[in-house]
Amino acid sequence: MPVLGQPTYCFCSLQELLCGTRDLSHVTSLEISVDTQENTLGNFGAYLPRLEQLRMNNSVIMSVRDLGTTLSHLQALWMPRCFLQDLHGISTFSSLKELYVSFNSVSDLSQVGMLENLQLIDLEGNDVDDLVQVQYLGLCGKLHTLTLEGNPVCIRPNPTAIQTQDYSYRAAVRELVPQLRYLDNFRVEEDGRSCSSTMGEDWAILQNSIRDCNSSHAATEDGVCMYMLF
Repeated sequence: MPVLGQPTYCFCSLQELLCGTRDLSHVTSLEISVDTQENTLGNFGAYLPRLEQLRMNNSVIMSVRDLGTTLSHLQALWMPRCFLQDLHGISTFSSLKELYVSFNSVSDLSQVGMLENLQLIDLEGNDVDDLVQVQYLGLCGKLHTLTLEGNPVCIRPNPTAIQTQDYSYRAAVRELVPQLRYLDNFRVEEDGRSCSSTMGEDWAILQNSIRDCNSSHAATEDGVCMYMLF
């Protein structure tokens, strides 16, 4: 996404953000680390009517629903390594163009199919294990860039299928999401890298290592955040 002009950097505490004690009406980009098991975010988006970009890297957030329903103007959302279990509630982010949720535990993509403006989604290193879920991405008419490597569906089309050399993950995704231009950093016309069983095992090891690393340091309780003024 294009850089939003020359930002001014300011800082506030999570308490100030949630209580509305600071004027955040001009904030367009926010970076925050939070543990929603310790701090509820409520509908904090109500204090950020112009927010377009939200980075929550390395937070502890089990569901997108924990972000509330007042982020309808958000265009880009980063939630990598956040312990995400599901994307329930993402359909309320009606303006979303870019979604980055790599290295989580997401398996259900049904609500992503409701994002009419979505252009890019990064699902690397998640738990998508069935092509039925990938089919929902075909409903996103503007989607042109998808990262899906490191998911079980790269190895077999569904959990009960027998792994065979004949399975072409890239061909299957191209058929289900014909509007795609880039898949796993390669143009869809290219073969890219083959998803062998060895690669699947390597990804499983990597995912477990990342999750173990994340669990060793939870998000800070006071949730200091940084935001940019536009």
